[in-house]
Amino acid sequence: MKSYIFVDNIKCDGCVSTIKKKVGEIENISNVEVDIESGSVSFDCANDSCRLNVISTLKRWGYPQTGTGTKIDNAKSFVSCMIGRIDK
Repeated sequence: MKSYIFVDNIKCDGCVSTIKKKVGEIENISNVEVDIESGSVSFDCANDSCRLNVISTLKRWGYPQTGTGTKIDNAKSFVSCMIGRIDK
């Protein structure tokens, strides 16, 4: 099933790289796409459990669902962004 999540803090291709890598590592997730403009992350998953796992993973890396983030999430996203740029 195709799922969409809108998240905060997607700033650049480094962020996109980190998100695709981390979400792609989750079991039963495939076809991860990220749109910087809209702040959306789309992916295919088997059930709601997978979707909740993606939401949790994104928050852990500094990309919380839109409107639910904290200053700590913002700081985490800057680190994740830099990691994504290095890994790219």
